[in-house]
Amino acid sequence: VLELKEIKKISETVSFNHHNLVKDGLSTYTTHRCFLTDFNLNQLHKRILSTLEYFLGHPMAISNSWINVMGSGAKVNPHIHRNSFYSGAIYPDLEDNSANIIFENNNQIFEADIKSNYIYLFPSNLLHYTEENKSSNRIVLSFNAFKHYE
Repeated sequence: VLELKEIKKISETVSFNHHNLVKDGLSTYTTHRCFLTDFNLNQLHKRILSTLEYFLGHPMAISNSWINVMGSGAKVNPHIHRNSFYSGAIYPDLEDNSANIIFENNNQIFEADIKSNYIYLFPSNLLHYTEENKSSNRIVLSFNAFKHYE
């Protein structure tokens, strides 16, 4: 999707917050903001929704979305996503040595070998984090979703 390439450009101009979950990195996260709609990334928004529906078997809605930008040494602290059923991440342009996402459940640990332009879906209550990033620039678009009732 062409809009994935736009995320890198947007990340160079957007206003960021220092979020306590992103150590030494930047985030656009706020509870009710949807990065996808704020920047008219409509094709990507539709692609995410169709992927969610395909894998989950019912229509979904995205409640919020944001980007995190991490340089060398940054990391995401362990956390879950509240007020959501499923969460996801897309890495639009990964550099070599970018930190993988790590999931933990009942003391079992799974490290996802992340790749550019893939959508990674997981239950929102699944603990996840990264180790220290070793690339100069790691950008991730993350989102929360819930079942859409018509």
